[in-house]
Amino acid sequence: MVDYLCSTEGLSGDLAHFVGFHDICPWNEANELLAIHQAEKDDIKARTKADFVNIALWHPQKEEINIIDETNCWNWQQGSRLQWIPNSSSIIYNKRINDRLISQIYNVGESKFESVIERPIYEIDHSGKKALSYSFSRLGELWKGYGYAELQKDFDQDEIAPATNGIFEVDLVNNTSKLLISLAQTFEIGRKSNFDSFKRFFTHCSFNPSGTRFCFFERFHTAEGALYSRFFVANSDGTGLKLISEGKQSHFDWFNDSKILIWSRPSKSLINSAHKMGMLHKFPFKQIIRLIRSLNPSLKSKMTNEYFRIIDVTDKDNDLVVAREIVKEDGHPMFSKDRKQFVNDTYPNSEGKQELMLIEMDTFSKKSLGWFSVPQKFQDTDLKCDLHPRWDRNFSNICVDSSHSGKRQVYILSGK
Repeated sequence: MVDYLCSTEGLSGDLAHFVGFHDICPWNEANELLAIHQAEKDDIKARTKADFVNIALWHPQKEEINIIDETNCWNWQQGSRLQWIPNSSSIIYNKRINDRLISQIYNVGESKFESVIERPIYEIDHSGKKALSYSFSRLGELWKGYGYAELQKDFDQDEIAPATNGIFEVDLVNNTSKLLISLAQTFEIGRKSNFDSFKRFFTHCSFNPSGTRFCFFERFHTAEGALYSRFFVANSDGTGLKLISEGKQSHFDWFNDSKILIWSRPSKSLINSAHKMGMLHKFPFKQIIRLIRSLNPSLKSKMTNEYFRIIDVTDKDNDLVVAREIVKEDGHPMFSKDRKQFVNDTYPNSEGKQELMLIEMDTFSKKSLGWFSVPQKFQDTDLKCDLHPRWDRNFSNICVDSSHSGKRQVYILSGK
């Protein structure tokens, strides 16, 4: 096990703490405070709107955790999308006022609540002035682990791919929003009639480093219950919409303004082709898939042709395979500032342990940073506690969410 610099363990009695997803840096710009979630129970499987988590600020050097607010709009994987607004001393997170879903801005420097933004947020651009949003109600219905509990349904929620719903640009300065890309638009791109009856939803919006483009998934569940992902990119104003990959598409991070590292199967792979034709729930594919899922990660990645690759969004045929012989399973990557390495993790292995690692981009070599044991209850898909590694502002320390103590806690360790 690695040596920790600091952790939330023991600071608040029996309470649990977690950050959320791997695409958010929880440190403020001064690299002194971390924005985190605090929970009384960390094994709530069926969340309701009566289940709240605290919005908290952790000062590792002072060994203090201060509570700011609470919210019942959260999930174990991505929290409340709690994040620092760039170029400010404020945080923002999703919240519910009565049955209205909003995002709340709190100025940490002045210790006061500021704007209530009339739409929840997912991703903020580098300027801190605008954000991307989508329907958390639709997400909560179609992919419960990533949605919020008991939200009111959208008026168009029963539609397969409504023209009135999709990805919204949220102006955080003027508190306005507009639809950039609708579900109806993406539905028509590369449309396949055998998928027409499956309700679509958007997830994982992400701006490139300079904010000139963003990418996202359009997703749906197929007849066999598998999650099918279509990976899109567009200019920041919603123009230039392109489908760049589809099938099994998973965790990613921008390498630069035009290239993305992503764990995926190439669109033209055999399994993806069978998936597109709606064959995976039929004999013999159903039996083959069941067998593949039982294999160890190394064999599974070879059988399914899954690996990390860098996609050039300006030339989707110009892929670069990344560390295929070293990284043999899906993880949660986050690049260092100079893009010379990325931090990554694994899911629990057969012994119930997760690995934290650094991957060097020039040599595709791996440095293991340690192994974390996962108690049995956290190996449940709905309760899982992924490490979700994240760099600090100086790219010298890494924080993870880990359950090895028996409780979800946030840990900071040296990345060098």
